[in-house]
Amino acid sequence: MSVLIDKFVLLLFILPLLSRESGTMPVIAFLTAFTASCFLSLKNEEKLSFAVSGFYGVLCLFLPVFSIFLPLFCYNCTRTRQKFSGAILIVASVPFFMDRPFFLRIDLMLSLLLSLFLAVRTQKLEKMREEFKKLRDDSMELNLLLNKKNQYLMEKQETEVHLATLKERNRIAREIHDNIGHMLSRSILQLGALKALNHDSSLSAPLSELHKTLNTAMDSIRTSVHGLQESSVSLRDSVAEIIHGYPEYTVDLEYDISEPPPQNLQFCFAAIIKEAFTNASKHSDAARIRLVLREHPSFYQLLFEDDGSTAPKSYSSGMGLLNMKERIESFHGTINITFERGFKIFITVPRNTASYQPGGKS
Repeated sequence: MSVLIDKFVLLLFILPLLSRESGTMPVIAFLTAFTASCFLSLKNEEKLSFAVSGFYGVLCLFLPVFSIFLPLFCYNCTRTRQKFSGAILIVASVPFFMDRPFFLRIDLMLSLLLSLFLAVRTQKLEKMREEFKKLRDDSMELNLLLNKKNQYLMEKQETEVHLATLKERNRIAREIHDNIGHMLSRSILQLGALKALNHDSSLSAPLSELHKTLNTAMDSIRTSVHGLQESSVSLRDSVAEIIHGYPEYTVDLEYDISEPPPQNLQFCFAAIIKEAFTNASKHSDAARIRLVLREHPSFYQLLFEDDGSTAPKSYSSGMGLLNMKERIESFHGTINITFERGFKIFITVPRNTASYQPGGKS
């Protein structure tokens, strides 16, 4: 837009020069200058632009009326930094100065100087616009990176809080089991001994009720402890701990489970992954392992594969693999164990809640 405005201003300065000309030659000169100016605007065609400038300079030498539109050429030459072409065109304007009135010569000189000024000014404005766009894009990119970093930090903080909560639950469960649980067990044993030694029939019923109450309390504490221990288990943490125990492998972990699976399924997956790593360390020559845990709308998926080049017979008949199959079948899932370019275990387990009772019916 700025270039069009600059050229419109230059044409206003050129009009007084055209007013002194007559006939069709000014129109031909204008069309020729306009076409040549378009060629001169091609930044990637320097040789063609130089040839056009030379051709137009020759026309100016023999037909001075063509010199009227030299400000347009000087404008384009300055913008494209073709200073040599611009110098040729300015020299070609000399015949126009020879037999023209003084004010027309002044007008042409001012037009040439104005074209240089407008070209430099517009070039600086375009450069400033480009720098502004680059600065704006960099700012947007930095904002996106900052938002992403903040999101990562928030997720990390939530993970740390979650891990701290799990550890605290585990500690409480341990304290209850080691202290209150043992004290209740001892009380039940002491009450059993007291009942055996008791010969007073009037105390038999109260002692039996007390024994029943203590057993109920013991069952409640046992249920609470088991619940705390199960809720303190995280499949992702268990997998990370297993991977940490095998530093000799490069493990590519893909964990895409947003909501934790049922606890017994988490224990099942952790046991299978542990057994798979054990088999790989004993029988495979693999150096890299890919482990995928992913949830789908209707099932959970587990994939374990290595890049080993040997297929031991134990892969198809080992006790560990039989245990894997039994575990998955108890959840009504499917398991596929193959060796093709490495040992591979592919498992799917339906998400139906009834299926998570091992051995139960869905």
